[in-house]
Amino acid sequence: LSICLLSCRREEPTTWDTEVLVPLATGRITLDEILTDSLLYSDENQLWHFRFQENLTDFDLDTLVEIPDTTITKSFVVPLTGGPFNIPPGQVIINEQENNLINVNDALLKEVRIKSGYLMYSVKSYIDGYLSCTYDLPGVTLDGVPTIIQTTTEPGTDAEPFIYSGSIDLTGYKMDLTGETGFMFNRIYSHLQVLTSLNAPGPTMVSGNDSLEIELKFVDPKVSYARGYFGQHIYELDETVTFSDFDFPDGLLNLESASMKFEIENNIGVDAQIHFTELSNYNSVNSQTVTLQHAPLYQPINISRAYDINGEILSTYNVMQLNNSNSNITSFIENLPDQFSMQADLVINPLLDITDGNDFIYADRALKAQLEIDIPLRIAAQNLVLEDTIDLQQLKGEISSQGFLELYIENAFPFEASCFVAVMNSASERSLVSGQLIASAFPTLSDNITIPAQSVIRIPVDDALLNMIAEPSKMVIRIVFATPDYDQIHGLYEHYYIDFKLIANGVVEAGYD
Repeated sequence: LSICLLSCRREEPTTWDTEVLVPLATGRITLDEILTDSLLYSDENQLWHFRFQENLTDFDLDTLVEIPDTTITKSFVVPLTGGPFNIPPGQVIINEQENNLINVNDALLKEVRIKSGYLMYSVKSYIDGYLSCTYDLPGVTLDGVPTIIQTTTEPGTDAEPFIYSGSIDLTGYKMDLTGETGFMFNRIYSHLQVLTSLNAPGPTMVSGNDSLEIELKFVDPKVSYARGYFGQHIYELDETVTFSDFDFPDGLLNLESASMKFEIENNIGVDAQIHFTELSNYNSVNSQTVTLQHAPLYQPINISRAYDINGEILSTYNVMQLNNSNSNITSFIENLPDQFSMQADLVINPLLDITDGNDFIYADRALKAQLEIDIPLRIAAQNLVLEDTIDLQQLKGEISSQGFLELYIENAFPFEASCFVAVMNSASERSLVSGQLIASAFPTLSDNITIPAQSVIRIPVDDALLNMIAEPSKMVIRIVFATPDYDQIHGLYEHYYIDFKLIANGVVEAGYD
């Protein structure tokens, strides 16, 4: 009966008497909890590798073929002298062909495809009569269908012309810019035909020098593809990549090895040449700058053009592999930089037009420079910091400052460490442990196996501390590693950890929710 009655009281909060330890926080620190998944991976031997990938720059080459807002206005005059003349229905009074110039920076374009934008158009008739107007743009097509603007005008005068207007969404349109001959650049061919209307309610009176005006306005056109000759251009590149966002631990490292791959991917149909003048990093903690040393990087690098095979891009690549034997990559990474800086000059079409106007670009694919760093984490460490923050269990009930807190730590890393612990809540922060030494795990004959070492740190308590713990609060634990012999290299393996447990010992009639 007593057992049954006791089992019915489980809704009450758990409590302990003076002989029972009260757990406040437990946790485990591993390297993969400190670094994001994208920065860390383990190899077949379970050795951690730090891997960093970054596009140093996506070269903005859309400006090579950028089409600004363009307005084309053409006036067409009736080829008669004198008048007015009464023109019967169905007679052609204007029949004109034009090669209209499109404003395209310095490029000489044969073809473009439009990602977005509008063509605004208007037809103004100053002719006193009903006219059938057909304005044909055979080179402006959607799915192979030419653009035709048609309208029937009403009588107009010089003072009050008849106006017909509209707009075309150019999304998905293709524009042939080779003009009437097929060998021109930046020209849109057009054909205007104006007839006296077959259904006119009255005569059409036409005088010499009567005119009709066509206006085309390209509004915010964005190019998805272009072909032609893009000209020769020189770009000065000055890029800075910030590493501080990636939470790599602070400290001083002695690396056994590191490697870096620098890759340039060319997806556009132009030749290019890039010349790096500086590749360096900066550590703001020690104000140390290290310049990357690899002689081929500082020579002009020729980049061959990509190839367009029926819409499929065959990219070209330039790859440089840096390692301990051909560069100072290890000391470069050991600086634990906050920033990576790159300065270079990029020349587009260094040999000018060698393809007879057959450069090409797809706007969604350009010239890229990518940096990839790989560091097998076999290291010696000084002041290498791992940190974790965890919610404390909230004490409830009568508490006493006659006891103490105990921090149990089990270290499977082959490094000695200093431990720093603080408690904080919304109102205050208090240091509990400052620099207490934690024993290193014991090595074995196998490089990737250690015997964890246990340490216990006793922390005195007072009423102020217990009052903090009685409120919602957090514990911050910081582990600062150091190898006894800085030249001694150790691997950091997937199964290494630090376990910790904070308990309250000797707290009278205390508990937590």
